[in-house]
Amino acid sequence: MVPAHNEADVIADTIASLRRQTSPPDLTIVVPNNCTDETAAAAARAGACVLPYPGHNPDRKAGAVNYALEQLADQLRPRDAVLVMDADTTLLPDFIAVGRRNLAGRVGGRPGRRVRRHLRRP
Repeated sequence: MVPAHNEADVIADTIASLRRQTSPPDLTIVVPNNCTDETAAAAARAGACVLPYPGHNPDRKAGAVNYALEQLADQLRPRDAVLVMDADTTLLPDFIAVGRRNLAGRVGGRPGRRVRRHLRRP
């Protein structure tokens, strides 16, 4: 899930980094909120599902994330994981694979050292 505010210039790179994952996400959702640019159209062109925040979002990024989670609540299974990333961020190609390995069999808890190491680009 990618909450996005006026990120038309960079959202395609963000989505591309998700598509390049060795273990790609099952679904990429961009939540444009309070945008005055073409973020939604750019996200759709890049292949993401677009879930626009309806109306004005006074809670900004957190509001966009909460809105999307509410919309997806009935579809999420207990063992599903949701990755939330900034719209101006790219991930290393093995980020999701490492996360999935580290989360396998866990419920809650802090991510292990290997996951934290992959949070930062060299």
